[in-house]
Amino acid sequence: MLRDWIKENTKSDGTTIIVNENISILPPRTFDGITGLQEVVLPKKLKKIGILSFAWCKGLREIIIPDGVVLIDDEAFRGCVNLEKVNIPSEVVGIGKMAFAFTAIREIVIPDSIRYIDKGAFYGCSMLDKKCLNIPDGCDFIKD
Repeated sequence: MLRDWIKENTKSDGTTIIVNENISILPPRTFDGITGLQEVVLPKKLKKIGILSFAWCKGLREIIIPDGVVLIDDEAFRGCVNLEKVNIPSEVVGIGKMAFAFTAIREIVIPDSIRYIDKGAFYGCSMLDKKCLNIPDGCDFIKD
């Protein structure tokens, strides 16, 4: 089923995937385990990055999340061991459980729009100095 969804809604050259502009939600496990994936172009209409959408995409080094995304769901980028750069748009209100666990993120800016960061969102991010995470007032931060 997901293979059909990917065929119908993306273009790919093997290392880069471009998601069609009409997509507003990435389904669970959309690109899970595609280790050769190095670059993703997400649509401007995207609102939600689903559970495990990019989990274990070991070739992914950077992700540009478009403005308008409101939720980065559970384990969305878990195990992207080379993922160093992520932008969190100002519209995001929630970061799910283990969303960025086991990535190589060194620094991340948490926007004031965030209302919750779920348990273990940055678990195993050995390059990230969690003492420097600036959690906005009004955000429920559930520690690792």
